[in-house]
Amino acid sequence: MATVSERGTDLIVVGTHGTRGMKKLLRGSTAEEIVSLASCPVLTAGPGVNRPADFRRILCAIELSAASEHAIPYALSLAQKYNASLVFLHVNDSSGDERPVDTKSRTEKFVDEQLRQSKSTCGEAVIGRSEVIVDFGPRTELILEAASVHGFDLIVMGMHPHKRVSARIAAHLPGSMAYDLIAQAPCPVLTIPSPRAA
Repeated sequence: MATVSERGTDLIVVGTHGTRGMKKLLRGSTAEEIVSLASCPVLTAGPGVNRPADFRRILCAIELSAASEHAIPYALSLAQKYNASLVFLHVNDSSGDERPVDTKSRTEKFVDEQLRQSKSTCGEAVIGRSEVIVDFGPRTELILEAASVHGFDLIVMGMHPHKRVSARIAAHLPGSMAYDLIAQAPCPVLTIPSPRAA
């Protein structure tokens, strides 16, 4: 990561074999460590990506969090640049007490606020080509299903900050939602790091 800081890198592009299970435990995942530690966006192509980059349909996987707030402007900017449609998908994994009807209204309000803040930079056309979907169930599986069924060309998502040691450990362990998504996605995944606390 020293090279990224020294050169003022704006984007890291990395491929991954999508190693999982025992191989991941033994070898670890360089891609997962990079995604966890990077201070700039990381575009990752897993083994299921077999098409040229042409971002016409973008899926922005969101939580109602600061990490998503930081990622949404990137998704909007890319949608504007590529004249792409944009879907915001919030998957409630049932870990909380929130009722589905409440989740939908909170998600729509959250996205509306982000769009209102970005209106001057992204333009009305992008907002007109965007839509909000709320789903309920296992987060990784439902994001992957949406990406496959709807033929998305890119997934954008925010990343919570990691410390160096925990990122290195996580690179060897199963269960990281971001890595599982990257390893299985049929399209590239752009992860946007949250700013680290000073």
